[in-house]
Amino acid sequence: MRHSNSFVLFFILTLVQIAPVSADLAEDQASAAMALSESRFQEAAALYSAIVEQYPEDGQSYYYLGSALMSLDHLDEAAAAFESAGEFGFQPLGVGYRLARIRARQGDTETALEYLEDIAAQGFPTPQLIENEADFDSLKQDSRYLAALDVIRSNRYPCLNNPKNREFDFWLGEWNVTALGQAAGSNDIQLILGGCVLFENWTSVSGTSGKSFNFYDANEDHWRQIWVDDTGGVVEFTGQFRDGVLYYTGVTHDPSSGAEMQHKLTFTPNRDGSVRQLWEQSTDQGASWQVAFDGLYQKP
Repeated sequence: MRHSNSFVLFFILTLVQIAPVSADLAEDQASAAMALSESRFQEAAALYSAIVEQYPEDGQSYYYLGSALMSLDHLDEAAAAFESAGEFGFQPLGVGYRLARIRARQGDTETALEYLEDIAAQGFPTPQLIENEADFDSLKQDSRYLAALDVIRSNRYPCLNNPKNREFDFWLGEWNVTALGQAAGSNDIQLILGGCVLFENWTSVSGTSGKSFNFYDANEDHWRQIWVDDTGGVVEFTGQFRDGVLYYTGVTHDPSSGAEMQHKLTFTPNRDGSVRQLWEQSTDQGASWQVAFDGLYQKP
């Protein structure tokens, strides 16, 4: 008997709300589902077989019949059950994933790859199920498998390969920062949350520190930065990437006087791999600007 460690996770993921069913069918499905969840696969297969004989258009029961049969290593019968589930529109991505596993286990590499490519194109969103599945071990050096896996990773982490999200990647890395030729501090810019956020970790030479989230907001089609430091300072910026440079602007208000301050924050990559960060401020609604920080980022 052979079944994947990911069975329970995938079983949970594929439970969905379906149209109301008769009380008898619901009771039968509950008994079968309990047997399946407790790894009583022979019993589950018998229960689901009885259900689909009585309700031959119940795609959900065909699907879980396939799961039980697959766990018993009755692969051809499992494949037929999954194909029936697919015909009735139940969990098409789950059907394709399971059929890919079955064909890979049977040594039918071509068909297994076709199923993987198909579910990748349809938006299969769980690369871990593909990466950690032993049934696919024989495929893992195949270029088609790797290409399908790349698509599935992009389905799960859409920011990683979206050019808009990658515009600010020139700021990634560990940096020594100087201002006017003097050491100003160090900064570590990390890519987090599936490539959706550049996370800044700043420490000045005087010991103060701050952090910021930088991300492309697809809803508004602009970049955003939220900066917070250990003095309680907070600035929110919005910006655009133009001609290789990221331009941010923001507004803050003095908590005691209510006076407005405008901010411009510009990040410019240099040909030698360094980055210039220029922070300017205005207290007269942009009539004049003063430099608050002019830093040069260089790799250690």
